[in-house]
Amino acid sequence: MRSASTMTTMAIDRDPHRVGVARVIGEMRARIDGTFPIAEMARIAGLSPCQFGRVFARLTGVTPHRFLSALRLQAAKRLLLTSDRQVTEISLDVGRDSLGTFISSFTRYVGLSPSRFRARSRRRAPMPPPASRPVPAPGAGRIAGSIDAGGRVGHVLVAAFAEPIPQGRPHACAMVATPGGFTLAPVPAGRSHLFAVLLPDAGDDDALAGALVGSAASRLEAGAEQRVDLRLRPIEVFDPPLVYAFALLMPATPSHAAAAAGEAFAAARGR
Repeated sequence: MRSASTMTTMAIDRDPHRVGVARVIGEMRARIDGTFPIAEMARIAGLSPCQFGRVFARLTGVTPHRFLSALRLQAAKRLLLTSDRQVTEISLDVGRDSLGTFISSFTRYVGLSPSRFRARSRRRAPMPPPASRPVPAPGAGRIAGSIDAGGRVGHVLVAAFAEPIPQGRPHACAMVATPGGFTLAPVPAGRSHLFAVLLPDAGDDDALAGALVGSAASRLEAGAEQRVDLRLRPIEVFDPPLVYAFALLMPATPSHAAAAAGEAFAAARGR
């Protein structure tokens, strides 16, 4: 029986478009501080610039430059966790020449400033609840469903985002145990993107190799409830990077699950 990773590799090898885009993503990761004009990425993929943009968006759900920006933030998170380099150095390491722009972008999309992210990750301290929560938008509804982790038992953070990349403040989020169900509310009417993450080591945002993820797009009618079931699987090369600080919303131990869920919901609604 072939492993999941072997089968994924074989599936990529049979499709020249997937091979080309996977090669580009690998180059992005290898040269995270580099510049990647569309023409160069298209050359690496063996496609025309016009064709490359369409193929990349079809496989990943986002444009090449949005994917690269998310990779830079993910790389910055890893460096903050695994090194003692200054924030200024890390900004340059991931291709951001402007420290102010880097800090602003990191804070907006990860959910904490670089220094606070590093400090809380090392203390394994969850995100704090906000001082107040915003009033739900008129016509907001709810999304409910189940989580299938393929037999893995653990705690899963489920969140609804405005973008096809899990970054920025979620519309709503919930902590659930697998197997089990979830409810996200209130979720504004319109299109949302659901992401579910089961990390192998709660509190370690760099432990992505063993993470399970699930995602789905949702279009919610005003005031309605929609059913969305999520099946978790290992992270694949075409998955958008996990930018938001999911690990800081995970319980350190199962006994902390209820408290962490409350803090996660509060952080998502009010940050």
